[in-house]
Amino acid sequence: MADSPNIALTYLEEGQANAEVTVNDAFNRLDMLLKWSIVDRDLATPPGSPTNGDVYLVATSGTGAWSGKDGQIAGYYDGWIFQTVAEGRMFRVLDENIWIGWNGATWNTFTVT
Repeated sequence: MADSPNIALTYLEEGQANAEVTVNDAFNRLDMLLKWSIVDRDLATPPGSPTNGDVYLVATSGTGAWSGKDGQIAGYYDGWIFQTVAEGRMFRVLDENIWIGWNGATWNTFTVT
């Protein structure tokens, strides 16, 4: 299956079985990316009781469901989904009350008054 070029949403294909799975996954990814905020950026282990719609930045050395997902954003929607962040993307980190932006190599902190 082909993906959209900017945020890698999977396209539907003609006659695709269970198309609602692909569409619902795309809706969840859009929800995650359009939220513009993450709960925490310092966790390497998934939280024990996430709420649907919670979004995190996976810290280095992710474990459990986050293993191998370092630096990706993780959204909880009755299970974890992951998305690689495109260059230029910014998020507000709720537990630190700061903004961070991805320059393609590192996360930079921005001061907003």
